[in-house]
Amino acid sequence: MIVNEIVQLQFTYTGPKNCTHVCLTYEATMIGRTTTCLISEIVS
Repeated sequence: MIVNEIVQLQFTYTGPKNCTHVCLTYEATMIGRTTTCLISEIVS
């Protein structure tokens, strides 16, 4: 999976599947598809 690593912050977002992933500007590449991350909690 290709993820933009700049801020390196872990965001818990709800998508097609509940996953904890590193997101940048609320966007991350998941399963080869770009999904919008809905932030519910911020984990340092």
